[in-house]
This record gives sequence, C-alpha cells and structure tokens, in this order.
Amino acid sequence: MRRAFLCHSLFLLSLHLANAKQFTYLNYNQLHSCLVTLADKYPKLIRLYSAQDRFSLPHVGNCTDPNEQNNDSHASGPCTIWVVELSNFNTLPDDPQRPEILISGELHGDEVIGPHAALAFLQYMTENYETDVFVRHMVDTRLVTVVPMTNAIGFHLNVREEVQQIEPRISFDPNRDFGFDQKPTYCMQTVAARALNELFRVHLFRLLITFHGGTNVIGYEWGDNSHCNGPICKPAPDTKIMAALADRMSYNAGPAGPHTPVYPTGNMGKTVYPVNGGLEDWAYGASWAEEATQCEPSTLGGYAKEKTKKDRMTKRCITYLVETADSKRPPESTLGDSDDMMHRGAPGDGHIPRNVRLLITAVDALEPYTLLHNVKEGRTGKPAVSWSVSGAFQVDGTLLQWSTMDGAVHGFSDAQSGAAGVPIAGGRGTRFSQEFPEDSLSSTDFLFVRVVSVVDHNFTSQPEGSSPDVSPQSHLMGSRGSTKWSFSVGERSIHGRSVFFSPTHMIHMSATGSVKSAESSNMTWGSQPGQLYTPSDTDLCRVIAEKSLSFSPDFCGQSLVAFAHGGAKLSGRASLLSALISVVAILGVGFMLLIVIRRRRSRIPKGGDSPFFTIGNEEDEEERRALSGGEGRREDESTQEQVVSASDVKAHGSEVAHY
Repeated sequence: MRRAFLCHSLFLLSLHLANAKQFTYLNYNQLHSCLVTLADKYPKLIRLYSAQDRFSLPHVGNCTDPNEQNNDSHASGPCTIWVVELSNFNTLPDDPQRPEILISGELHGDEVIGPHAALAFLQYMTENYETDVFVRHMVDTRLVTVVPMTNAIGFHLNVREEVQQIEPRISFDPNRDFGFDQKPTYCMQTVAARALNELFRVHLFRLLITFHGGTNVIGYEWGDNSHCNGPICKPAPDTKIMAALADRMSYNAGPAGPHTPVYPTGNMGKTVYPVNGGLEDWAYGASWAEEATQCEPSTLGGYAKEKTKKDRMTKRCITYLVETADSKRPPESTLGDSDDMMHRGAPGDGHIPRNVRLLITAVDALEPYTLLHNVKEGRTGKPAVSWSVSGAFQVDGTLLQWSTMDGAVHGFSDAQSGAAGVPIAGGRGTRFSQEFPEDSLSSTDFLFVRVVSVVDHNFTSQPEGSSPDVSPQSHLMGSRGSTKWSFSVGERSIHGRSVFFSPTHMIHMSATGSVKSAESSNMTWGSQPGQLYTPSDTDLCRVIAEKSLSFSPDFCGQSLVAFAHGGAKLSGRASLLSALISVVAILGVGFMLLIVIRRRRSRIPKGGDSPFFTIGNEEDEEERRALSGGEGRREDESTQEQVVSASDVKAHGSEVAHY
C-alpha cells in the first residue's frame, strides 16, 4: 500500500486525474516502487522481472537509500536491472510474430530524463488501455520491452559509468562496451551491456530507443569510427527509413515546451560524435557487418564467449540515440505535467510528455496496419468504407477487396495513394474512402470486405554510397519489404510481407437500404473451397500496382537480401529450389569435365571459388567455413545456406540468396 501511495504522490501514477500534476524526479527505489505497482495493478498488460535472475547475471553495487531503508522493504538491496514487458499477455502466446521494440532508459547513470520518460510511457499506456482505441491497439499488437534503469548503479549514484568497485575506483562506460568496432577484451565488461545482450538473444527487436542526455538530438546509424571520419559518416543501408522515422519522432515529440527546441536529426557522427563499442551500431549491425566483435571480457568473473558470437538473426535492429536535453538533469520545472500529453505545445508540455510522444511514435512504426473508421451508406446508396493506414510512411496503394462467402462474387475497388500517419498529435495521415460499385452488392447479399495496402516501397533500396553497399538489412524494413524475410529465435519470429490487410468485415445491406457492418475474424481468405476468394499476396500487390500507378509491378516479385559478412542466408522453398538448381548445374559441369578428362587424359588445373550449397548440420560446420571463406554459421538445422559476396547483393532484387 505504501509503495502505491509513494508512486502516486511522486510521479502521477493516475495520469487520468482531473487536475494535472507536475512530474518530479525519482530515485532508484522510488522508480522501482512504481514498476512494482504497475505490475500489481495491470497483470494482463505488465510483466516485471530482474535481468540478474532471468539471465544469471551478477549484481553490481548496493542500491540502499539510507533515508528510506527503515520505511520501505523495497528500499534496500543490490542494484538490480529491472525489465518491464508491455503487451496483452492473454493473446501473446498465440502471436509469435508480434513486432518488438526495446527501450533503454539510460546507459549513463547521470542522464536522467530517459528513465522517467520510460516510466511515464508505461503509465500512460496502461492507464488509457481501456478507454483509448489507439492505445489498446498498440498494446494488443506490439511487445514492448523497457529497461528503465539499464545502468542501475550509475543511476543510483548519479554518475555516468557503471561503478563496479568504489575503492579503488573501477568503473566502465556502458556505451563503449558492445561488440562492434571494439577490441574483444574491451566489450561486455559491464552487467548493463550483458543484460541488453541477453535480451537480444531471446527477442527479435525491430527498433531500439536508447535515451541519453547532454545535447538535444535524435541520431541513427552509423556512428562508429569504421564508418565515420569525424562528423562525416557513410550512410547505412537502411538510412532512408531511419531518416523518415527520426523526422517523424522529432515532429511528434516537438519542443519540450518553451525550454528546449525540437530534436535535430541525422546520423550519429554528424549529430554527436563517432565512438567504438556503441550500443547503437552493435544493435543494428552486429549480425551482419564485418565490424562485429566476439567479446572476451575478464570483469565480473568473465562472460561466455559464445554469447556474443555472430548469429545473423538478432542484431538487425534500427537504433535511435535520443539525447534529451543540453542538461543531463534539467530543472524539475521543465519536466512538464500530465495534462494533455499527446499534444505538442500544451500548457504543461515539457521533457517528459514530448518523449512519451516520441516513444508512442516509435511503437506505432513497428508494423503497418489499417484503421477502419466507419461503414455507412454512401452517396449512391451503396455501402461506403473509410479508413486510414498507420505504422508506415507512404501508402503506395490501398484498395478494398471483397468476396461473397462462396467466392462467386469478388473484386477490387480503385486504388488510392497517400500518406500514412500516427493517430497522435494530429498526425492522422490521409483518410481514404470508397463506395462499392453498383453491381457488387444486391439488397440481400452478405459481402465480406477488407482493405489491402502496399507501403514504403521506396525504402527498399539503399542510398547512394551506403556502407556496405547492400540492400536494407534491418528487421523493420525486411518485415515490410519482402515475403522471403524470415527469422526466428526462441518463441519469437519475423516473416516479411509485401501487402498488409485490415481485419475482415461482413457487410449487409437490407431491402430498406440500411447498412450493417461487423468484424468477422473467423473468416479466412484463400483459393480453397470454404474460403473467401483471393489471389496470392504477390498477385494482390500487382493488382494494386496496376491500379495505383504509383509503383512498378516489378517491385512485387522482388525481395530484400539478408546479407551477412562472409555470406548470406537462404531459407524455405526459395533456398531449396536454388540449391537444387545449383546442384543440377554443378553435376552438369562435373559431367562435362569428366568427359574432357577422359578425352584429354590430363589434369584440370584448380580454378576459383564456386558456389557451395549444403543442408546445415553440426558435423559440416567447419567444412562449410573452409569452403566458403566465411563463418558459414547456420541458424537452424533445417536451413540451407549459400555463400554470397557483398558485391553480389549490391542491388535490391538481385538474383541471389533471398529472404
């Protein structure tokens, strides 16, 4: 009871109060108390656990507050890295592809806006879940992992580094402690870095927001010394979507009231400075870029080397460095209050509300989706549907698809194009509307309808001069740019798509002309008996391309290439087909060579490398490495591999290994 009162009084747990309250700073124990209160109050939406307990990591330091240890049983004990998961946990087990984001409140303990913004975000989403349709959709369809105090001992002591020993002082900067453009003995030295690494080992994050302080900027990759020469950095393959989301977050966040201007955006070398061992570059590139490092730290009893081995799957996460203010600890009067937090420039706007808006914008962008606004009688007397597309940036084409239950009547509306938006801060994007054609629905018909959309196809190619010169490599882009983009780890998976659908609605028009509509989630689309008729996703994409004229139908048959330094992966039927074709080709070449050998009775000189295909298994691991010249590490024993050089995958849609 005391914990709930403490959190309520200090940090506005009840954000729905009629009278807005000023946000205030909390210490480690107070912030932890608020997390416990949230987990107790919203068991359907919040999971809280200790990184040390879950991943068998050591504790660093003791977070006892001498002013509170006699009053609160949670005020003393070792500094623990608390992890919060936000989602609808009633439905999560049936949704392994639910898109994921990671939020780190701080890596530098004296940069304190982030932990408070992360807490306010969690409070806002849980308090408004039952009353706000948009919030409920976000929580129901996303898995958000939040680490408010990643450097727990640093936050407790209000110092930058992770302090592992007071006397003599032993401390490390957690944001130089990741295996990217870093020496093997200089990474994974901190428990903060290890906690994040463990999270990446069991999740497939598409986005990461890491909060800092000391300037006012949103930065994205690259920001390491291999890709940057001072402030001049080569663009990353995903720069197009990185820049678009950074600009959207900056706009929706807005200024921190009158205290701090809007966030400038750009790559980290330009907006801040390049570093070795940064979290941002590691989270984005450590599964595929050559700068990835396998760590061998000696601190805290060491850390198993295999835990930082390149896995080709998990570190394809676009990461944003959010430097929240010029001051690492701005005055409390600039933090803002809880009144109307979703609107820029509200009287109580400040550092906390604007970063809550930033986080909601990022969560929205994890995956495209459609919001149906209404179904009603149109001007011609036929049903009319209005909708908008969110979670994307550009709606290349969107249309209505309909079918009767037996599939005898089916068709498409005209396609439209426009902008996608975020349903906060007035950023709703284009509102689309379409009436059914005169011959599509009689007065006694039941018609099933859904919205089909293609989005963001302009982001599926790399910018000029990108380093490396390969197509976009992030899960954020692959999941919306290619049906062959397929990864899984543990209980989480990603399977890319080229078209996106709204829920299916059943529409009935009575003899009197009234229109009734209801969601019909039990109906499936396909080409089999008993299904609502639809062509394949690729053919749907081509239909939209031909109707919208905003992109080429050729886009629908292309795929993003999942590159990894030392080779690219194949999966599924595409890989099997490619392997069979190549095996046949190799056998054919071998047969011809055998004829030549017999005729000339001479040795054939050794030639250059040739493609090598195999079914993955442990016994062949070292042989594959030797033949490929690369790591050749398999993801899964049922996954085939192809060794492909970087030059082979320069262009989007190239005829090599696809995901």
